[in-house]
Amino acid sequence: MFGEKSIYGQSIVHIDDKNRIILPKYTYAEPGDKLLVINEGEYLAIHSEQEIEEKLKQKEKELDKKELFMLYSSILKKVECDKQGRITLGDITDSNELECIGAREYLILKPKKSKN
Repeated sequence: MFGEKSIYGQSIVHIDDKNRIILPKYTYAEPGDKLLVINEGEYLAIHSEQEIEEKLKQKEKELDKKELFMLYSSILKKVECDKQGRITLGDITDSNELECIGAREYLILKPKKSKN
């Protein structure tokens, strides 16, 4: 299950012609895993839907309506991992390659920097 164990590692993933990426093995993603793609400003983050739901339940009472709106509006897409370990990003990035960085509970996606 995605994020069941700590997510550590770095890799480059390629976006195919259907806007899909294969999640790295170090994410422990399995078919049917429900994930959320979240806009974190300078990067995208992929979290387990279950993890975010649990955190929201804990924090909803502490956050005001504006903070909750900002949190909910940062969730760009809900995706499900297919049998090949892929997720569809759709049109949320225009990069062909992404740098993946494990950040313990989630995966960071950043456009790959070109070598100059």
